[in-house]
Amino acid sequence: MTSTNDRTLGTVGRKTAVLTMYGAYGTAVTLWVIAGGLRPLPMAVVIVTLLLVSLGSLIFLFQRTRYWKWGNSPDADLDEFQVASRNAAYKNAYIIVASLSLLVMFVARIASDTTDITISESAREFMFWGWFLLVLTLPAALLAWTEKPLDEDGIVAARR
Repeated sequence: MTSTNDRTLGTVGRKTAVLTMYGAYGTAVTLWVIAGGLRPLPMAVVIVTLLLVSLGSLIFLFQRTRYWKWGNSPDADLDEFQVASRNAAYKNAYIIVASLSLLVMFVARIASDTTDITISESAREFMFWGWFLLVLTLPAALLAWTEKPLDEDGIVAARR
């Protein structure tokens, strides 16, 4: 499953795509919460543009590389190195998602006791879909982020 033809993005391109995917969505959510929705019109244009950039980065990253397939393939379709890398990515993704979940619940609990801040239903919906994006894509994004570059023979240096 590893070949030089699968690597159409270099390390910087992959990391940029991952940062852009999550960063654009996070910025769109933040602006949505601050603005209280899609009003005024310039804010709506910015939010929709950020969402399209996030979607475009997701498609660019996972369509131009094999990371989505690698992150979701059965063990039989992968070699030992790929299985180990994928399992490590899932472990790290679980730690990140579990830690963020606990942190968000803790902060929400403290905020509900100490402030009168309320988040609109539409903003909560937006945050839910962002969480869905994170949980669904994080293992493959971690693979894209952490994979070592190939040497001149097309072999990952760590596998030698």
